Amino acid sequence: MSYIFFTNYIANNIFNDSTISFSYAAPTDLAIPRIELDTSVDYFVNFPPEINSSAPLDCPFNIATFTPHESSEIIYRFKSTYPDESIFEDKPIGIKTETKNSLSYLFGFHLYYMQKQDAIELIDYIYNSQSENPQPEQLPSSIQLTQNYPNPFNSSTSIEFALNKSVSVSLSVYNILGQKVTTIIDNQVMAAGNHLYFWDAKNDAGKDVSTGIYLYRLETREQNISKKMVFLK
Repeated sequence: MSYIFFTNYIANNIFNDSTISFSYAAPTDLAIPRIELDTSVDYFVNFPPEINSSAPLDCPFNIATFTPHESSEIIYRFKSTYPDESIFEDKPIGIKTETKNSLSYLFGFHLYYMQKQDAIELIDYIYNSQSENPQPEQLPSSIQLTQNYPNPFNSSTSIEFALNKSVSVSLSVYNILGQKVTTIIDNQVMAAGNHLYFWDAKNDAGKDVSTGIYLYRLETREQNISKKMVFLK
């Protein structure tokens, strides 16, 4: 597989194919989430001379497109704000490669600069799409909720659970007083198998929560499971 990096694309068209003009990553499959820029992020980076003496100051962060191997599947294409002037327009910016023993994803954009919910949905898609139709022997005998990781945490944490059959699920976070802080999954029917979600330590209003102990609760018609986690600022 060969790579085409923005850093090797100099001068006049610096904004046409940078993060600045990267409109969105267009999925090639409707099941894959569309990925858009987070416009609240500062996209400019100062490169110290010892890292890259030829890079201009306040340079937009890199974007890369790929020439995929014949065994790879294109899952995202670059969409520019200036499609008529862009040399990256419609070129592969996300690829999936599956071999006998592995499955890998490669992206030409940084999730840090993407809309947070889009990034979470992409990670969730990659993880959960592999367990939509698990073999019977792989299913747990009952619903399982694992300890969040990391714990304690200071920015975001992952919450994983396993279902022994397709069922309607709710996943919520509560403070130590039993007051609901946020809803991660709201009465959604989910397939049997493993599922992974993230909590960014914000409440339903989008505000940061305070340092303390919180409970996360997995609820189905048949069973409710709760575990504690610790958030430290």
